[in-house]
Amino acid sequence: NFLYLYCKPLIIIAIGGFSLLFSVDLVDQGCFKKAIYKESGFTVPEHQVQSNVRLNEINPQAFRHFRKNYPTVEQEYWEKTQNGLIAHFKNAENISLAYYDNQGAFLYSVKYFEESALNNDLQKRIKREYPGFQFDILSEVDNEIKTIYLLTLKNKYTMKSLMIDQGEIRVIDDLNYAGL
Repeated sequence: NFLYLYCKPLIIIAIGGFSLLFSVDLVDQGCFKKAIYKESGFTVPEHQVQSNVRLNEINPQAFRHFRKNYPTVEQEYWEKTQNGLIAHFKNAENISLAYYDNQGAFLYSVKYFEESALNNDLQKRIKREYPGFQFDILSEVDNEIKTIYLLTLKNKYTMKSLMIDQGEIRVIDDLNYAGL
C-alpha cells in the first residue's frame, strides 16, 4: 500500500517533469533551426493556413490545385461546407474565393475588385448605358473555361445587377428602393 499511495504519484510527477523538459528542449531546437536557416540565407516559410477543418481533411486534389493556381496568396482560410470546400484568400489587393466539390474538383472562383480594375472600354460603355449610376460591387466568376463579370450599380432610387458575358451586358435584377 505504501508504494501504491506514495511512490506512484512521485513517478507520475517525475515522468511529467521529464516530458515537459524534453518538449521545451525541442522547442528550443526548433528556434535554433530557424536561426540557422536565417544565417545561411535560406528562408523558413511563414505561410500559415487557417481553417475550420483540420489540414488532413482538406482534399489533396483541391489543395494541389489551389497551390498551383494561387501560389502567392495571403490570409488563406479553408472552410468545409456540405457541398465541398471554399478557400477564402487575398490575392494582391483582391478578396477571392475558390470553390471545390466534395471530391476536390475545382468548380469556380470569385474575385471581388474595384471599378478601377475593370477594362476602361467596358467602364465607359457601362457609364454611357447607365448614366447616373455608381459602381457598387464588381466580381469576376471564373470556372477555367469561361469568365463572366457580375456588377451591381446603384443610384438614389434603383439598384441594378448586371451580368457581363463576352461583351454582352444583361440586366439580371432591377430593384427599386420604393421611396427610401
